[in-house]
Amino acid sequence: MIKICFNLLLFFFTVFFSFGNENDIVLRQLIEEKKEIKSVEKLALWADDVDSYFTGQKKTGELAEFLGETASAEKNALFSSYLYFRLSDIYWLNDNKEIAVYYMTKIDENAYNIIYDDKPIGYLVALRIISYECNFKFQEKMYKLLLEKYPDKIDVIYTMNDFAKMYKKNLDIQNAINLMQQILVLAKKNKNVEETINLSEIKQEVDFFYLKKDRIYKDIRVLIKGINKAIKSKNIRALKSYISRTGFDVIFFQKSNQNRWNFDELSIETHFSDNIMFSDRFEDFSNENEIYLRTDNWDFPQMTTWYFYFKRVDYPYDEKIDGGWEWKGIFFGDFF
Repeated sequence: MIKICFNLLLFFFTVFFSFGNENDIVLRQLIEEKKEIKSVEKLALWADDVDSYFTGQKKTGELAEFLGETASAEKNALFSSYLYFRLSDIYWLNDNKEIAVYYMTKIDENAYNIIYDDKPIGYLVALRIISYECNFKFQEKMYKLLLEKYPDKIDVIYTMNDFAKMYKKNLDIQNAINLMQQILVLAKKNKNVEETINLSEIKQEVDFFYLKKDRIYKDIRVLIKGINKAIKSKNIRALKSYISRTGFDVIFFQKSNQNRWNFDELSIETHFSDNIMFSDRFEDFSNENEIYLRTDNWDFPQMTTWYFYFKRVDYPYDEKIDGGWEWKGIFFGDFF
């Protein structure tokens, strides 16, 4: 504390000799006035005067240094927090956001409801921290602050959706799903939600999280072997146990945007033959995320060749299924 006071006095001494007499008198008055301040409201007015004094002389650097020294020497936590916010504001507006965020971390939570520019400083800090994408835990804290203390100042559903995305980015899928479920509940009361977020996509993610994932195979060869065995034994029940739980389409290659059927509509058991053959390699138009496997000799007029379609699962939140494969459909016709 002695060192801080000494540094502050040294700073004031330096400032005194760096300005003319008139400026020196104004600064002396500001320093004396600071000693008499008893409320945050008065401190805010004083900080405005300090800002005017330094910026009027185009000395933003000296303003930041003065506020920093004053804040570090301040014993009142609310006062120092307010000054740290004003200091962070200077750096933020001058696009030095890393330093601005540093000073935001020094603001006491009890000071968040102090008003600056007609807004609580906690609200302003939260928006800035979130936009800067800094430390995960700090961002999490700021999202919660917005939702719990300032819901009237934000688009709650949009903010929750961004919060869920942040959790997903950090592979915390359980908290992300919790938020998505809340979004779906709130969306029932808000008809305009679809303008800002994709509800159907959110519902799919929630459904997939709770879905049984036993039909996803890490080794696609195991999946294909099981399908082949079920077809050769003409065991429709066993074959159904391999189709994707998230949707299975039967499609013509050249009409992929039309005429889709599901597995049951295909009635695949009526097209079994005694000599269905599986290719020993994947088609050339396959890629690392989608695989097409040719099968021949189906009992289907003028279309005896079918391509089985497999899709890789992208789900980094569960290593047991991430990168695994699903049997997602059957294609008829010529790919080209």
